[in-house]
Amino acid sequence: MLGPLNASTAKSRRPSVSKRPYAIVINGSAATTGLANPVASTTIPSSGIIKTGDQPLVRLVFGGSTTDGGTVNYQVVLWSPVDTGICMMWIPTLIAKGVYTLSTMAMPSAVVADGLFADTITDTIGQTGTMLHSPADNSLAWLDVDLRNSQILQVQTDVGTATTAYVFGQLGESLGSFADITVAGTTLSTTDTNSAAILAAMQLQTGTGLTIARPSISQEAAGTTVLQAAVAGKIARLHNLVFVADAAGTWQIQDTDGTALTGAFPISANGSVDISRDLVPSNAIVVGAVGKGIQLVTVTAKVFGVASVSVEQ
Repeated sequence: MLGPLNASTAKSRRPSVSKRPYAIVINGSAATTGLANPVASTTIPSSGIIKTGDQPLVRLVFGGSTTDGGTVNYQVVLWSPVDTGICMMWIPTLIAKGVYTLSTMAMPSAVVADGLFADTITDTIGQTGTMLHSPADNSLAWLDVDLRNSQILQVQTDVGTATTAYVFGQLGESLGSFADITVAGTTLSTTDTNSAAILAAMQLQTGTGLTIARPSISQEAAGTTVLQAAVAGKIARLHNLVFVADAAGTWQIQDTDGTALTGAFPISANGSVDISRDLVPSNAIVVGAVGKGIQLVTVTAKVFGVASVSVEQ
């Protein structure tokens, strides 16, 4: 079990820490009672918890005793209160659940006798908002969790072949708090192999992961102007479209196979179109099929202007 440091030597023995050090969430639990799905309750959770305050993220590090390869079952639950007018009800969200496996990486013996950190974590739920770092090479594994405006995070454990379980948690103010995300240009990348879900969700809202182009439109005759060429396995999107017509006619957006993505819109001589959206996937005017490009097709009228298009990187 983790014990307090001797007060007389604490100053010399304890290194300085950031304003958000790790907290002990589970301290040497030997519970083997199984992990039931959580249910709403009028009782506030009190064991294995972190009060989240106004922080959006938490990193969890796992450990136990006493042998390399020992396993512990775990689950992570987010709790949010609802005032029913009669009492406070706590609503659970099961955000992660799986097994972690101990490594040869030892906890300091002065803190935990025979304690080992986990180097492997599995998550059988795969919720958007969680990200695993599971190296399986006797270096530290961790689980990052988006707290989703919850007030309490609770970790529950059920030892398998290990004899005890330890869990530590660190609150973070932003993705950069944990210093393992690299942002370069319009791409967001990480070395974690299990991060696709969270990256996809973030990119959907922020526009990262897109290559943006702004093709000019200058037709010598009515017909087809390709705004974004097809890219195998990628999705093209049209975000902005501005042009003026020299004569009455119609215009339509198609994919590069000629499939209509809009109706055929009439336009008058010297008439104009000005459609502008944010350069994020969820705000696109038109979204093409996978592996198809986007083109503007005019009949009778020649048009002149500019567009903004994107394709996934």
